[in-house]
Amino acid sequence: MQSLVLGLLLCLQSLHISRSEPDFGPGFGVKTSYVPNINDVIRNPFDDGCTPLLFWHLARHGTRTPVDSDIALMQWVLPAIRDRALTAWAEGRTNLDDGTILKLQTWEFTLSPEEDNLILTQSGRKECLDIGTRWRQRLENVTSWEMDRIEVYSSDKSRCVESAEAFMEGLLENQLPVTQDNDFIRYYTKCSKYMDTVLNGEEPYQEENLFAESEVFTAIANNVEDMTGVNLTSNEIALVWEICRFEVAWFPGVWSPWCNFFTQTDLKALDFKEDLRFFYIDGYAYDITAEMTQPLWQDLISRMDDIVETGSTANSTVIMYGHSETVNPFIVSLGLYNDERNLTASGWPAEDREWKTSRLNPFSSNVDVVVLQCQSDDFMSLELKVAVFNQEKQMALPGNVTTLEDFLMAYRALAEEDFDTLCQNNLDD
Repeated sequence: MQSLVLGLLLCLQSLHISRSEPDFGPGFGVKTSYVPNINDVIRNPFDDGCTPLLFWHLARHGTRTPVDSDIALMQWVLPAIRDRALTAWAEGRTNLDDGTILKLQTWEFTLSPEEDNLILTQSGRKECLDIGTRWRQRLENVTSWEMDRIEVYSSDKSRCVESAEAFMEGLLENQLPVTQDNDFIRYYTKCSKYMDTVLNGEEPYQEENLFAESEVFTAIANNVEDMTGVNLTSNEIALVWEICRFEVAWFPGVWSPWCNFFTQTDLKALDFKEDLRFFYIDGYAYDITAEMTQPLWQDLISRMDDIVETGSTANSTVIMYGHSETVNPFIVSLGLYNDERNLTASGWPAEDREWKTSRLNPFSSNVDVVVLQCQSDDFMSLELKVAVFNQEKQMALPGNVTTLEDFLMAYRALAEEDFDTLCQNNLDD
């Protein structure tokens, strides 16, 4: 009977008939697709009479492939898990629906650890291309892109260079040289205090570990077994979640069958666990996280000062593509998504929390700072304003800062600190 049902499902698939997919509500941490975060409104977001003078675009690379060690595990472990799940289904020991079983039956994993890892996927390239296209459409009637006033930077990783190129194709319909500058884009690797005490420390991971040991999190294993009829180890469950969230990012709009191993609550718990990790290594828990963004602030503030000092009305554009650790700390330095108290394991489910990495730093996450020259309310003078966007949505800054003068007052100190002193670099042993 089971084989007859499977045969019928295969026939239905050949006719392109598919069941409805679950809601894409749960996030997937920093491996969330950009698609749920898209702002598809393409009208000019600025008031009439405002013209951009500086468009400063800081972004994370688009959706990528896994690291080679994860590819190797996926290649060898996931087919075995799939076969165990299909056996449980054949024996009537599963709660997985027939649509999921069909997808597992035809599922293949084509990546190989011998291939280049951490490369930009087609979906990742499209994310960046589309972001650039939407900004071109929003601004096409209020600015012109002067190629000799555009600078493009990335880290030396191919996924970042290719993301920058895809964004330029969308924004400029043109290509410019990409300057690979790790000191600038991967500033965090040059900060000893951050690398030693935060990223590679033990304390920042305590809340994540507490949650992993909690009843809420350990119940996931029981839920997975109830759903699939298969008993999986914690490492196997982590690998299933990895392929679940990668496939949702690789194929936007298509729900991975591996995600159906989990309940919606399970997915939210896995997402919360990742939020705990990144709150402490990239968030508000440690002052050095915001302070070490000094190279980015020095670049931004110096460009703003130049506008004020020269009175230039020419549009300048800066495009920068880096990594999760490039963008997250800068978001923190702006004061966005601040719950004003540390995220803790005991706070679960904290559904109203501001700190959700699936929203603030998915694949292709971006922060845009725009300096605008605007006519005053009485049309008798011009004034300089600042608008900040995250995921193409305009954000309200702390203190409702909107003028360039107030912005410089609020954030100048971040630019003027000494990076090596802040980071305790080159200290004598």
